Amino acid sequence: MPTPMDIDVNMWAGRMKGLMPLKLCSIVPGEQPPYPSCVGH
Repeated sequence: MPTPMDIDVNMWAGRMKGLMPLKLCSIVPGEQPPYPSCVGH
């Protein structure tokens, strides 16, 4: 049976912090980046 991988909690906590706050926005037809309907909120 393979040995479980060690998880570097500090590394992953830092990466997750860099993603926060994560926001999902609706697609607006014809809108181009930087997607003002999403970025402005």
